[in-house]
Amino acid sequence: MVKYDTTVYDVCKVGCQNSLSLQQEVDELVAWTKNNDMQINPKKTKEMVINFTKEAITQPLTIEGEPVECVKETKLLGVYLNDKLNWNTHIDETYAKAAKRLFLLVQLRRAGLAQDDLCKYYKACIRSVLEYACQVFHGGLTREQSESLESIQKRALRIINPHLSYSEALVKLNIETLSDRRTNMCEQLFTQIQKPDHKLNVLLPPKNDSKYNLRNSKPLCLPRCKTNRYKNSFIPWCVYNLQ
Repeated sequence: MVKYDTTVYDVCKVGCQNSLSLQQEVDELVAWTKNNDMQINPKKTKEMVINFTKEAITQPLTIEGEPVECVKETKLLGVYLNDKLNWNTHIDETYAKAAKRLFLLVQLRRAGLAQDDLCKYYKACIRSVLEYACQVFHGGLTREQSESLESIQKRALRIINPHLSYSEALVKLNIETLSDRRTNMCEQLFTQIQKPDHKLNVLLPPKNDSKYNLRNSKPLCLPRCKTNRYKNSFIPWCVYNLQ
């Protein structure tokens, strides 16, 4: 049996207590799946309400009359999201998953595995966990969250070469800090998105055609951000910091 992940969302205006179209879209999705010999499992379907106003959304979603469970956090394509739109849940889960894999790194070193092979294991099985989808969350990390992820790499390099400091191990093993790597990966993706044929190009702000504003000579107009949450999301963060 083939399983698919499907996400449906709606943006409600301030003062609207219920989504006017989301239930209808869910009903249409259920009907479409039936017509195409597919099935939605209501017990595995979750609803998450992101609401920063004092007015509560009272009408729950239903699938064929069965209420959908409303959660405060969920996992979407490997990334943990919560209803506060911060990265606390994702960083905690990522840290825990990567920390567990340090145990095998210790066992491999005790077994006499060569230093180069230990580095390969770290990069493939531990660093890859720490960096998964990092473009999504890098701009929104707090200093503490960034240091939490970095601490996993510090522990790993201490296991691989216990006689060197972290800075010395970075040089000897030719490894960058996680923060620098995340920034570089954000820059690479941002460069790709600026190509007209990229699928995400339509999300970029308009080009800066001003010939008189010498203070803002950046290629793209700086988006107006009412909240730091939005300003630290991927595209606004890149426009402010990487061009």
